[in-house]
Amino acid sequence: PRRAAPRSSDRLDRDRQAAPQVFERLRGMIISLELPPGSQLSRAALATQFGVSSTPIRDALMRLEEEGLVDVFPQHATVVSQVDIRLAQQAHFLRQAVELEIVRMLALRHDHKAVAAELNAPIARQQHYAKAGDFEKFMAADNEFHGQLYAAADKQDIWSLVRSRSGHIDRLRRLHLPSPGKAHDIV
Repeated sequence: PRRAAPRSSDRLDRDRQAAPQVFERLRGMIISLELPPGSQLSRAALATQFGVSSTPIRDALMRLEEEGLVDVFPQHATVVSQVDIRLAQQAHFLRQAVELEIVRMLALRHDHKAVAAELNAPIARQQHYAKAGDFEKFMAADNEFHGQLYAAADKQDIWSLVRSRSGHIDRLRRLHLPSPGKAHDIV
């Protein structure tokens, strides 16, 4: 049978490995709630959607399972997991502890004013997107801010770890962003 042509937004960069790209796309769809909790994921449909074999789909789903974003029921189904409040609380604790230390480290540096100035750009974008009600771009700018914060402290690997544990809290944040004043409070 012929494969359906993937939508242009689903096309992958053929110069990069497929599995990490599929993982990032699916993770983004789960975090944004485009794939809400309880959504069933068909490996065959995903392979067709992204124009890849089943191997990168399997690998991406395994990573999503490690992050607790999907539940895999072997030989039966793969389902987007429910938001786990306990895991969200743990992720919040982890982020708060690490980021307080990063901010302390950065504040003690001689170039702390330059670092603060660099961090103002994603904050300004967040403010713009909050006013426009564009919550997907707001969250992207928020992630950019945190990524820059960790990079300024030379802790990019820790950002990757924190991010891999933040799926449940990110979904909760996405659910609450449309609440009046929530985006402003985050900024």
